[in-house]
Amino acid sequence: MSLAQLTSKRTMQFKKDLHEEDGAELDADAVGNREADRKEGGAVALQTATGMSSIDKKEEALEQIMCAEAFAGFQQMNRHQLNHRQMSRCCVDVSRHIGFEEDRAWEVIDGSDMAEVLSDSDDDFTLMEGMDVHIMGPNDKRTVPCRGLRIGHAFAPPSTTESFELERMFVAYCGCYTLLGIANSHGIPEHAHELVRFVIEEMPKSVFRSPRLAGGDVVGAMGAAFRRVHRKAIENVDCRFTGCACTLLMIAEEHIWIGHVGDCRAVLGVPDNSGNAEAFHFHPVNLTPSHHLSQMDEFDRVIEEGGEVRRLVGDNVHRMFLKDEAVPGLLLTRAIGDRVAHMVGLSHTPTLGYIDKRDLPDNSFILLGGGGLWATMSDRGVVNYVGKYFQDANEAASSVAREGLRRWEDPSTRARTCIADGEPDCFGCLILFPNQTGMENAREVDSKAPRPFAIGSHYLDGIVSPLSSSATLNRPRRTWRDMKAVNRTLTIKRQAEAIEDTGPRKDYVMDFQVTHFSPGSPRA
Repeated sequence: MSLAQLTSKRTMQFKKDLHEEDGAELDADAVGNREADRKEGGAVALQTATGMSSIDKKEEALEQIMCAEAFAGFQQMNRHQLNHRQMSRCCVDVSRHIGFEEDRAWEVIDGSDMAEVLSDSDDDFTLMEGMDVHIMGPNDKRTVPCRGLRIGHAFAPPSTTESFELERMFVAYCGCYTLLGIANSHGIPEHAHELVRFVIEEMPKSVFRSPRLAGGDVVGAMGAAFRRVHRKAIENVDCRFTGCACTLLMIAEEHIWIGHVGDCRAVLGVPDNSGNAEAFHFHPVNLTPSHHLSQMDEFDRVIEEGGEVRRLVGDNVHRMFLKDEAVPGLLLTRAIGDRVAHMVGLSHTPTLGYIDKRDLPDNSFILLGGGGLWATMSDRGVVNYVGKYFQDANEAASSVAREGLRRWEDPSTRARTCIADGEPDCFGCLILFPNQTGMENAREVDSKAPRPFAIGSHYLDGIVSPLSSSATLNRPRRTWRDMKAVNRTLTIKRQAEAIEDTGPRKDYVMDFQVTHFSPGSPRA
């Protein structure tokens, strides 16, 4: 008997008899006997529309309802609890998710991602111009030919617990184009290792073999390359719960093009031209828009596609989930792979931008870094760390990567409070100095004269120093409040001029958002 039948509207048996005999008077003795039977046994006291039922059966059914509701509520609460053992910085590691079966992914994946048609590939351009690709990994000790450019790269020293490579880089040349790329993967470690290798190997081929590049369409070539690599990756690697972030830097004759998905980012370091700071300080210009749920357009796309956004108890970020599920817990909104997350709003379409090479100041540089680096260091901190080791590109890259790892391993780091102990991340970086060829034009910081600080008395005579009875301590020319007010006014003025005159311009080519960045863009 169904639960609905057991809990349907009930009538007393004597009421049924009353309706059958219209106008009959109620027999008080019959009523008393039935009430006594109900109180003593309760076996056949009540009747539903489908037959007889007892109080015991109804109590049992209601208890089942309450247990089911309590269990559903517990499961709902559990989906909002943070499990450190299965959480990485970017997503939930399904291989450590107790009780979750990976084959359940096929209930979500509808095969529409496999229906995407691969873009055309043409070898004529590469055969005519020649293609030279150099791939670097954490365990590779090779020197990359720079062909007249100053390029440096480095990975953070691998820890003893890491058994899989999660990040790789490449430098490729074809004709007048130079292509730099960095990628780091997330998800199930053994699949992530395969995916990042596949992406790094396929990406330069997909860009240079695109027919659009032969026609000078860099935007179309880079955008189609991301789609092609994603389509081939889900065929060759198990990408159900594994994905890869990737950033490309294409150097052409007049422009430098940037394309990316995920949390691998590119930042332009511009020398500070204000007085004494020019030789020692840099300003950052972010070249890669954020692909996180904190961006309104990214958040709206996930919600429209049926994804669920949660901030777990004890977590410090919002993540993307399947509705009423504890996976995939993605921090990113764009990535290559991640087939399950693509069903609920994840995208592999890159955002693209470019810089006019003639606008780049002397001694500026572009740094591509892995996701872990930007989780522990700010843009300003990274570019000024490079400034300390400006004379050697590889030394600068190594310094930044090691500093990012050091901060990551600090037990007090906020970025690690919500993930498993010993969880590895990606801190590799690739640095390009576009206006310098080789080491002959590197700025020699060590040989420069000390900063020409203003000289003269900063105090007024007449006050005796507390350190010495014979020394005279003077009063400052300006109070701290005066200096703060002046600095704040100048800062606001500079920011207003930067926003008004040199703000980044956005445009759309086909369905790719293209941003024109300027070294004078508002600084983070």
